[in-house]
Amino acid sequence: MFGPYTDYLIPLLKILDDLPRKVDRGENVLVMFEEKHRNEIPEYAFNASGSTGKTQWVYCIYNAKHKAIEFGLIDSPSKGIWHLTEDGHKWLLEHPNATHFIGGSVQGKNINIPNRSSIKKFRSQPLTADISKSKILAREITNIQAYLDGHSSLQPSAEKLCDWVNFCYTFEMYSDGGDLFALISPNEVNTWYYERTKRLAKLCELKKM
Repeated sequence: MFGPYTDYLIPLLKILDDLPRKVDRGENVLVMFEEKHRNEIPEYAFNASGSTGKTQWVYCIYNAKHKAIEFGLIDSPSKGIWHLTEDGHKWLLEHPNATHFIGGSVQGKNINIPNRSSIKKFRSQPLTADISKSKILAREITNIQAYLDGHSSLQPSAEKLCDWVNFCYTFEMYSDGGDLFALISPNEVNTWYYERTKRLAKLCELKKM
């Protein structure tokens, strides 16, 4: 049974690898993924999140795709197109039994995560001599990750989601910042704050390319 979004990464690579040209539109990939893995997706992950109406498992897929892009295993030659790279294909050939994402690596291969280096630092080291500040940062990161993974009981307000986008931009969690913005309803937050957050979300999208 799938859990956090990292569990979706390798199955996503395999879906793309099975395609004749190893490329298709994202919406088609989602359909194929659900057809193949419906019984492995937990029921709670079929609940819609935010104002977009997307289900939690779909957000997990998008997070997995962004992670794979950071690894160089997937690219997007044009908007909406998902393509397994040659490195992605070679990795699957070299690790045919890999099934899970483990920590900062894909099972069988250590991979640096350039945009997430700051997260590891904040989780393992104090930001300053004041350890309590480090704990606050680590807790906020954990809350954001759990919410996006669909493993959180938190129901953040639109304003709190805007705060999180700002947090993600500040600490280089660009993929998370973009995903959080998609969940914000513009009618539930002050216009000026929404527009400011929108600009930060656009910068997150540019930074993760």
